[in-house]
Amino acid sequence: MTEVWRDIPGYEGAYQVSDQGRVRSLDRVVLRVHRWGGQPQEWRYKGKILSAKPKDCGHLNVSLGANNTHLVHRLVLLSFVGEPGAGCECLHINGIPSDNRLQNLRWGSRYENRADMRTHAQQYGRRQGSSQLTEDAIRQIKQKLIAKQPQKSIAAEFGVHPNTVNNISREYTHKWVQV
Repeated sequence: MTEVWRDIPGYEGAYQVSDQGRVRSLDRVVLRVHRWGGQPQEWRYKGKILSAKPKDCGHLNVSLGANNTHLVHRLVLLSFVGEPGAGCECLHINGIPSDNRLQNLRWGSRYENRADMRTHAQQYGRRQGSSQLTEDAIRQIKQKLIAKQPQKSIAAEFGVHPNTVNNISREYTHKWVQV
């Protein structure tokens, strides 16, 4: 399969993105004046594949110049699909935020994005990264709640705040975990 490259809108001739989610800079010549003055000089930059840095949530960022970072998934969609409609966000179809292939991305509403997150258990589960509870621990908590144990003692046993146990009991979080 051939990787297809397109110019990034607003960075034509300088940066491109591929349908596989990679970003590269292009060979270019820039005229620059030395800070102490003098004649402008040509500075030659060789193109290269840029390294993407992960954010805490798993999405990848890439720097297109000094203090100018962009989310890779947005660059892919902007270059291959176009501008999003009003209120649209980028959705990862398979639920993996670092998978920025064009076939895995689409524009959608915030409602669709949240529904996808719940489907893929990203927002409320162990895949979130900051979660302290595994699915087995949540099952144990739910069993203790069914047995009518006090929520404070359950929270102390698992080392979480009592509100966490309360949210599990009311099914505000971790709905997909079955007992």
